[in-house]
Amino acid sequence: MLREPKSGNMGHKAEPTLRTLLGVTLWWLPFNIFWSILLVHGLQIRIEGLVEEWVVGRALGWLNFIGALVSTLTQLVVGPISDTLPWSAIRRRLPLIMGTLFAFFPVYLFLHTGRFDVLVLNFALLQFAINCAAASFQALIPDILPGSKHGIASAYMAMWALIGNLAGMAICIVFLGRISVHATELALSAIIFCSWLLLFIVAILTAVLIKESAREAERKTTRFIGQILSAMNFKDVIGHRSFMWLFASRFLIQMGVYGSIPFLRWYVRDTLFSEKVVFDTAIIGICAICGSAISIFPAGKLADKYSKRMIIFFSCSIAIFGGIIFVCANSKVLAMIAAAILGAGFGAFSAVDWALACNLVPREWAAKFMAVFHIAFTLPQATSSFIGGFVGDFGNQVLGKGVGWRLVFVMCVIYFAIGSWMIRNVRERQENQNGG
Repeated sequence: MLREPKSGNMGHKAEPTLRTLLGVTLWWLPFNIFWSILLVHGLQIRIEGLVEEWVVGRALGWLNFIGALVSTLTQLVVGPISDTLPWSAIRRRLPLIMGTLFAFFPVYLFLHTGRFDVLVLNFALLQFAINCAAASFQALIPDILPGSKHGIASAYMAMWALIGNLAGMAICIVFLGRISVHATELALSAIIFCSWLLLFIVAILTAVLIKESAREAERKTTRFIGQILSAMNFKDVIGHRSFMWLFASRFLIQMGVYGSIPFLRWYVRDTLFSEKVVFDTAIIGICAICGSAISIFPAGKLADKYSKRMIIFFSCSIAIFGGIIFVCANSKVLAMIAAAILGAGFGAFSAVDWALACNLVPREWAAKFMAVFHIAFTLPQATSSFIGGFVGDFGNQVLGKGVGWRLVFVMCVIYFAIGSWMIRNVRERQENQNGG
C-alpha cells in the first residue's frame, strides 16, 4: 500500500491578500454563469429543436455523457502537464487563457448546427477547451494559499459559483422567458456568447492578479517529456486512501446534484404543470441559491477551525431533507421551500469539500490531484443524466407524464445519502486544520 503523500502546504505561511483571493477564485463567476445558462436551458432548448419529444431525456443523457467523458480525459491529461511545466509565468496561465479562447469556436458551432450528431461533437470540443482552462485554474488554491486559508478560499469560490448561477438564471428570465418560441434560439446564442466573452476577460484578469510562489518557478527545464510521462502515473493518487474516499463521496453527492439540474426544466413543466416554464424554473433555482448564500461563508469559516468531515456530513443531511420534500412537492411554493433547504445543505458542502481536498493534496502535484478530484464533478454529469434520462422517459411513458421526473429526484436523494455515508472514511490532516 502506497503511503499518502505529504501536504506541501506546511511552511507556506503568508497571509493571502484580497487580490490573491480574487485571483484564485474569481474565474468561477463567469464559469458558472456560462454553465448555468447552458445546463439549465441551453442544452434543452437545442435538443428540443433537433429530436422528437419522446426521446428528449435520452438525447440529453447522451449529450452529457459524451461531454463529461471528454471533460474527464482532458483534466487527466492537462492537469499533470500543467504541474510539469517548468516556467511559472505560463504553468497555470497558458492553459487558462488558451483554453478559454479556443472555446469560442465550439460555442459558435454548437449554437448554429442543425444536426444532433454535430451538436454532440461541438459540445465535446467545448468541454475540451473549457477543461483545459479549468485543469490549471483549480490548482491555484493549493498552489498559492496556506492550508489554514483553504476554507475561506473555498468559501469565496462557492460564493462566486452561487452568484454566477444566480446571474445565469436571471439572464434566462430576462432574455428567454419573455420572447416568442421562434426567437428563443437567437436569444440563447446572444447570452451564451456574452457569457463566454466575460469568461475570457476574467481569464486575462486572473493572469494579472495571481503571482505564483518562487518555489513554483524553480522547476528544472531538462527532460521535460520524461517528466510529463512520469506525471501521468496516477499510482500516488490511487494510493492516497483519504483522498480517494473523499473522491468517492463527492462523486455520489455530485450525482445527486447533476442528476437533478438537467431535468428541472421538464420537472417544472410536466410535474408541476407550470405555464411559465423559464420563469418558474429560474425562481426555484434562485431559491436554492439563496439557501446556499446563507450557509457558504459560515461553513467556510468553520472549516478552518473544526472537522471538515463532520460539516460535510451535516450539510448533506440538510440537503437530503430538502430533496425528500422536493420529491413530494405538488406545488411551486412547496418546491421553492424544498429548493431553499436543499440549497442550504449543498452550499455548506460546496464551501467545505474543496477545502478538504486542497488540504489533502501534495502541493507539488496540485493540478494532477485536483484533476482527479474534478472527475467527481464532471463524470457525475454524464452518468447521472444518462441514467436519469432513461428513468425519466420510462417513468413518463409507463406511469404518466411527469412521474418520471419525480423518480429522477428520488434517485438523487439516494445518491446524496450514500455520498454522505462515505465521508466517514476520510482522515483529516490535523496540521492543515491548524494552519500547517
